[in-house]
Amino acid sequence: MTPEPYSCILGNLNAEVETQFDFHFQRKRDQLANHIRFKMPNDYVVKPYSKVFKGDEVRNFRGSKFRGISKNGNSWQILVMINRQKKYLGTLPSEEQAARFYDRVSIQYQGLKAKTNFAYTAAQVDQILKMAPLA
Repeated sequence: MTPEPYSCILGNLNAEVETQFDFHFQRKRDQLANHIRFKMPNDYVVKPYSKVFKGDEVRNFRGSKFRGISKNGNSWQILVMINRQKKYLGTLPSEEQAARFYDRVSIQYQGLKAKTNFAYTAAQVDQILKMAPLA
C-alpha cells in the first residue's frame, strides 16, 4: 500500500509540481515552505556550507571549489546525492552556473538540510520550490 500524497500546509506550493516529487521529498519541501512562511523576502534562509578543499594535496585535481561540481574536459559536471544514490545531472560551461544549478536541486530535494554553495533568501527559495523537478 502506498501512502497518500503529502498535502501542502501552506497552499503556496503548486500541487501539480508536488505530485512529481516522492512522498518523502514532499515532506522536506513542505517543512522548508513552512520555515520561510514568516520570513521577510530578503532574509537569508539557506546558508552555504564550506567545502573541504583538497586541491593542493592531489596531483591530478579535477575538482572544484564548489560542492557537487567537478571538471570534465572543458565543462563542469554536476553530481548530486538523491535517495543515497549519486545522480549525474549533466554539464554546464561555467563553474558558477553548475554550482547554482546544484544548489537548486539540493534545495528542491533536501529542504532545510540542503548543503549549498551560496546563500539564498526566502524569496529565492520560494521560487526554487515552485519549479518543476530539476533531477
